[in-house]
Amino acid sequence: GAYFFSTAINEAEAVEEAYLLNVIEQAIVAAIDEESNEESEEDTIVAKANLIREAAKHLEEELGQAPSVKELQEYTKITEEEIRDILNLSKEK
Repeated sequence: GAYFFSTAINEAEAVEEAYLLNVIEQAIVAAIDEESNEESEEDTIVAKANLIREAAKHLEEELGQAPSVKELQEYTKITEEEIRDILNLSKEK
């Protein structure tokens, strides 16, 4: 009787420990995924900011004046709203 009870407790503890380890592992993986997504979004914004800067330089040489947001949109295919947002972010820094 006591052996059976002890074995049952050990098995229950093992199941609980395995469950907790699984939950912890899932939380760690989720945190890493979230961090990766944030870095990916930052990289995308930086890449678009660089594209807009290079496009503005090129268009200014071509047009003889600073390009409008509409001209940047046509050249880069980035929406005007996103261009404005990125330009505003650049000004804040």
